[in-house]
Amino acid sequence: MQQRMIDHRMGEDDVWGLLERAKVAAIATVNDDGTPYVTPVHFACLDGRIYFHGLGKGQKIGNMIARPSVSMTVWEMGSLIIEGETPCNVNTGYGSVVVSGKATIVGDMVEKDAALRALIRKYVPHMCDRRMPEASVRNTAVVRVDPESVTGKTHP
Repeated sequence: MQQRMIDHRMGEDDVWGLLERAKVAAIATVNDDGTPYVTPVHFACLDGRIYFHGLGKGQKIGNMIARPSVSMTVWEMGSLIIEGETPCNVNTGYGSVVVSGKATIVGDMVEKDAALRALIRKYVPHMCDRRMPEASVRNTAVVRVDPESVTGKTHP
């Protein structure tokens, strides 16, 4: 492990706090030819897992079905830290989290409903009490990422 990762490691509560706060994650899947494919997603955490939703078809979904290993990252940038008179002495305050794990398309309607409700609570909490049409829930792809590794780094 790099010394910077050791020196700036984020505690577990801070890692999950950033995952709760972050509005967008970049998720990496693997194409048929082995190249990475990275897309932004809205996501929510629920019971130590990460969920996102979207269309049931497309490159991202196809990649996850064929090769379920994924990696995702979230970050927040703070202010610039100027520690001298040259641009080489400028740093950035930040927090970042990297999650690696396996992606699964959720088929169970109860789990799917719970994941979509977690997304609603995060992004449109004023709509929590509204009913979701069953056809919409059925036709929405929900992906669960089961984390195998979760690391965070922060500065300062």
